[in-house]
Amino acid sequence: MPLTGVLWTLSQLNDFVAAAIDDTADARWTSAEKDAAIRAAILSAHGYTWEERINSEYTWDIDTQRYAVPAGCVSVREIYFEDRRGSGYPRKFIVPSSWSVEGTTLVFSARSRYRRYAGQTMYITYHVYP
Repeated sequence: MPLTGVLWTLSQLNDFVAAAIDDTADARWTSAEKDAAIRAAILSAHGYTWEERINSEYTWDIDTQRYAVPAGCVSVREIYFEDRRGSGYPRKFIVPSSWSVEGTTLVFSARSRYRRYAGQTMYITYHVYP
């Protein structure tokens, strides 16, 4: 499973983070870029964000799922579904009904009160922290 998000070169990440913490840095980085760089740096140091496309039929119910995760991960902080047809379709956060890490496998179940409609492509993104 790939890590999600923007891919930064080490040089770009260093520049972005430096600019974010230096008030006198040149203005070539936008606020959003600085925020993204800081999040990327934090994730690379403290956790991982994984994304999977899911194909539920009509509801956002997940029976027990198993995904490979890096060794040493011990908790799942959040899971959400996102309809990516455009703005106006916000993320729907849910709490996993159960989860565990067995070696390098994340095992979890979740159920949402939100309904999925035909034609939507759904994704699940979950953040796993060591």
